[in-house]
Amino acid sequence: MYLKPGEIKGSSGEMAVRSAMLRELTGSSLFNDTWVDFDNMREFPSIAGDHFTLETTLRNTSTVEECLCRKVKITILGRESVIVLPFSDKGCISDLRLFGGGQEIDGKDHDLSAFGCDFSAWQRVPARWKTTG
Repeated sequence: MYLKPGEIKGSSGEMAVRSAMLRELTGSSLFNDTWVDFDNMREFPSIAGDHFTLETTLRNTSTVEECLCRKVKITILGRESVIVLPFSDKGCISDLRLFGGGQEIDGKDHDLSAFGCDFSAWQRVPARWKTTG
């Protein structure tokens, strides 16, 4: 499903999809397996894929009753690889999988507590990426 630009504006101008719209579109009040993507697919010629900084803020305003872990992920798609930064409520971090540099790091085997969020407030995400080698 694709939404029109006016359908993804929050009250303060941020990109957002409200629970009421998701219920209407999916026919369900549970969003555990529902993903909403905001994509900016274009070339970024001045950004090197092996060394960059990304800063953003994010929030998942779903209630626990609507979506238990309130997972969010940032995917950075490069020409040669992908980076996936997963976030969730603090109690669900063992379900997360971080991916970057050709490696997957599973929250069941590694401490991904830094990716646990309190979604009652906006979360600032600073990400610096530099490959070695």
